[in-house]
Amino acid sequence: MVGCSSENATQRLALAGLVALAGIVTIETVNSLRISQNAPTAPHFPQDYVSKGVWSAFALVRPPHPNSTDLAPVITASQNAISRNPDLYTNYTPHGASFVYPPSAAVVFTPLGWVANTLGLPQATQVMDVLGRLCVLGLMITAGTFLRRSISGAFGWSFLAVVLLGFFPNRWALTCVQAQLIMNTLLGTAILAYGYRRDALCGTVIAFTSLIKPHFMLLLPFLAARRRWRGLGTCTVTYALGVAASVALTGLSP
Repeated sequence: MVGCSSENATQRLALAGLVALAGIVTIETVNSLRISQNAPTAPHFPQDYVSKGVWSAFALVRPPHPNSTDLAPVITASQNAISRNPDLYTNYTPHGASFVYPPSAAVVFTPLGWVANTLGLPQATQVMDVLGRLCVLGLMITAGTFLRRSISGAFGWSFLAVVLLGFFPNRWALTCVQAQLIMNTLLGTAILAYGYRRDALCGTVIAFTSLIKPHFMLLLPFLAARRRWRGLGTCTVTYALGVAASVALTGLSP
């Protein structure tokens, strides 16, 4: 009975994956045709030939990208934090859709700030690009950990990898070199730690995620409701220490 149940679960997963992949291929093909037909007189490759979905499919194998409108603000903030400059964005000029991160995020990204101070911002962005690809692989391992009882054989695992790599938010975050990849990996780690009742690790990881984007502290009521007091306490203390470090580096009103 157990083997039969596992086989049925694998078949359902494969069917759902095939439907999802067929939908992705159809949508991206139609979008690519529309884009190529409406391309300007002097088109730019690849964005004026294919859709963002098709373009992003090559994110894992392309050379590391030296520019990122999403990552540049937080690396600049980290550089200024290392220099004890309270005006974190004084020497940053926005290009396109940029995001201003809280001062606590500058503490989390100080390693990239150090790389930018030593080698330059493009090199720090390339380091993050490589790190982002490792983050996606980490998410795949996390998903495999939860689904290991429902998947068997090389085909099942290969199919899971294709489905996860076909997930557009992952591909587009890789294409744009976004800090969201780190947060996705941290949250995946927190879920894994929660499932294995590693509450201290779960709380610590949630705290680091919240230092980048504070709204993830909304997970604290969930930990309290589930009576995961160690996770709740560890998260609170770690977050407080991160905020204190940002105050020490940049002051109370950066």
